[in-house]
Amino acid sequence: MNKYIGFALGFGLTWAYVPNVTGSALLTGWAFLAGFLPFLLWRRSVRLTPLHWLGLGFVVWAGLSIAWTENIYDGIGALSLWLILAMSFYVGSTTVQPRYLYNGICVGVAGCVGVAIAQSFGWTGVYIQEDFTSNVPSIFVNSTVFGTVCAAVLVLAIFGNLWWAIPFSGLGLYLSGARGPAIAAVITILIGVWRNWSRGTAVILLVPGLLFGAAVFLNKSKSLAN
Repeated sequence: MNKYIGFALGFGLTWAYVPNVTGSALLTGWAFLAGFLPFLLWRRSVRLTPLHWLGLGFVVWAGLSIAWTENIYDGIGALSLWLILAMSFYVGSTTVQPRYLYNGICVGVAGCVGVAIAQSFGWTGVYIQEDFTSNVPSIFVNSTVFGTVCAAVLVLAIFGNLWWAIPFSGLGLYLSGARGPAIAAVITILIGVWRNWSRGTAVILLVPGLLFGAAVFLNKSKSLAN
């Protein structure tokens, strides 16, 4: 994958959503991938493994199931998402150097965290779904979605050696107050360190991991009253 294309794909995916313009029900991230990924399939070849054939068989079966689904519109919509996931898997399996893609994602999320910081100081330039959260959601309207994105990028930054992105993603996860993504991130990081680095390091990181999770829980306490 060309480094500029990889960066654009990662950055664009994090900023594909335009709150209060595209609407909270319109999944523009999927639309962005649907328009971007087909161009990356051109002249790509990969040795098909049993996992590829299994995924292809599932997609074919999902397509055939349209014939007996009770709601054909929902069925086609779900099938389109599976096709986008299949294209994503194929492109990922043929990408030798995904670092530029990772850089684009991390830079995009860093910008989103900047928006979240401004929101935490009272800036209201981006729509916030106040009925569901009292924590900042950045451009994602819902703070849980924002926290999920930051949690995934935090794991990516640690094991992808993108150390500069760790403070941004960690801060974004804290500001979101998303407890589930925080727990998932801490557990995933500890397991990854245990298996890939050293068990002693994993044990040492257990304490700061628990403290970080507790901080996120405390930051979420306001929403419980709402």
